[in-house]
Amino acid sequence: MLFAKVIAWLSFFWSRSKSFLSRVFMFFFRKTCFLDLKYPECFKFQYPVAYPIANQITQELISDLEGRDFTLLTPNASDLNNFGWKSYFNCSLIRMLKVSDFLSKLSPGLKILDVGSYFGNFPLFCSGLGHTVDIVDSYKAYGPALDFVLDKFKRKRITVHEIADVGYDLSGLKKNSYDVVLCLGLIEHIPHTPRVLF
Repeated sequence: MLFAKVIAWLSFFWSRSKSFLSRVFMFFFRKTCFLDLKYPECFKFQYPVAYPIANQITQELISDLEGRDFTLLTPNASDLNNFGWKSYFNCSLIRMLKVSDFLSKLSPGLKILDVGSYFGNFPLFCSGLGHTVDIVDSYKAYGPALDFVLDKFKRKRITVHEIADVGYDLSGLKKNSYDVVLCLGLIEHIPHTPRVLF
């Protein structure tokens, strides 16, 4: 009973003195309440080779996406025109750097397959690290909406395979021809069930 009375008294006091308590709180804690992460620059020292590549690709894609019309892509994803691409790509920069951690433990000059590349930040990044990259996606189905991405792939000598040509099970690709298979732009769309992807 005493506990209930204390809670009631504190609620009453708090409701009448929010502005006073807020001022007191901010006076004592204003310098310690804010954390400046300096994101994504905080990764420059941890990833001196990979960060500049990842950041350049990220900033180029963000710039390339400004003002683009994704109406052709929206029948299956109506929110693409208003999606926060800048935040998405800036957050994906961390995933790119984690990929570099993984790849650095393997031999240089890997043959990598990226499944579900879409805007291509991961294959462009892996290519920038010096690896040979092939991708699989449905670019023909996207129409001209992602032609600018295909142009980037062509300039970076990234080979594009259409899902319609190789199949969803990837049986149209030569077996054992890749050192690494990534599906980082696709995996978040797979329901969280314990099942085989391919």
